[in-house]
Parts: sequence; C-alpha cells; structure tokens
Amino acid sequence: MEKKVIVLCGIVVLALSALPALAYGPFSGRGPGACLSGGQDLEQNLTAEQQAELQKLRQDFADQTRELREGLQAKRQEMRTLMESSSPDKKELKRVQAEINTLRAQLADARIDHVLKVKEINPQAFSGYGRGCGISAWKGCPRSGFGERQNRRAYCPNAL
Repeated sequence: MEKKVIVLCGIVVLALSALPALAYGPFSGRGPGACLSGGQDLEQNLTAEQQAELQKLRQDFADQTRELREGLQAKRQEMRTLMESSSPDKKELKRVQAEINTLRAQLADARIDHVLKVKEINPQAFSGYGRGCGISAWKGCPRSGFGERQNRRAYCPNAL
C-alpha cells in the first residue's frame, strides 16, 4: 500500500512540474502568430499627401473629442467616489451612469464620423482580418509596426 502512495505522489509531482511547459502554446504572442496583420501596413500604399491628411484627421478627431473623453473620465471618477462611500445613493449613481452613457454615445458617434472620413481617404482601413484592435495592436508586431501608437490610431480610433 505504501509503495502505491509513493508512486501516485510521484506521478502527481511529475504532472504538476510539466504544466508550465504546456503553457507555451501556438498563441502565446511569439513569432508570426502575434502579427495578425500578415505584415501589411495599409498606409504604405498611400501618397504623402494622403498620409498627411490622415494625420490631420487623427489630430482633429483627438481635439474634437478631448472634452468628451475628459468628461467621461471625470464621470467615471465620480462614479468610483460614489461607490466607495459607505452607503451609496442609488439615485445619484443612476444619474451619473446615465451621464456616462450619454458621453459614451456621443463619443461613439464621433468615432463613426471619423472612421467614415478615414475610409474616404483609405478605403482599406478598418476592414479585413487583423485590422482591428487585436493582439498585434497591443503587443506590437515587428514586421508591420501595428504595435506603434501612430499606426494603431489608423485602425483603432479609440486608442488615441
């Protein structure tokens, strides 16, 4: 009986020590799997004027939505402050949440307008596999530069 317990404990120890080796898989963020874009940079085929126009659009979008984003951040902080109190006021929380929802809706409308303006210049933007805010937008892709903030803005306007 004692021999069976020792063998069983040995198997459990071996199985647990092998788990970290299994954690490294095909989608761990290394190699070409992390670059969902396939190495394509959609802005490389644009003229210098088109790239400058896109940059101006991005800056205009950032400037136009600055107040909305700052207001949203202030309302989120107000919500956190209300929630941290010992007895949160339900009516006040609902009022602040309604204001947050209104600001989010306004920001979403502005984002749609921005996307449509960008698509007028570059019809391939915001479309296709790997053009969204996926793995490569956050971890960086050495082949395509999608991880760089300036390139990410063209495909993820909420990442300004």
